[in-house]
Amino acid sequence: MELSIDVDGGQLPATLDLPAGPVRGAVVALHGAEARERSYFCYAHLAGLEV
Repeated sequence: MELSIDVDGGQLPATLDLPAGPVRGAVVALHGAEARERSYFCYAHLAGLEV
């Protein structure tokens, strides 16, 4: 899910990956903007785990 967060008069793009099953916890992963990339395999993999 693509999001936009308002911060100090500007907007920061964000991506929210939700798990396929029930939510039992959360992991917040932050990274620098220098990569110009918002899709990381690790984040999508964590969202898809059924633990």
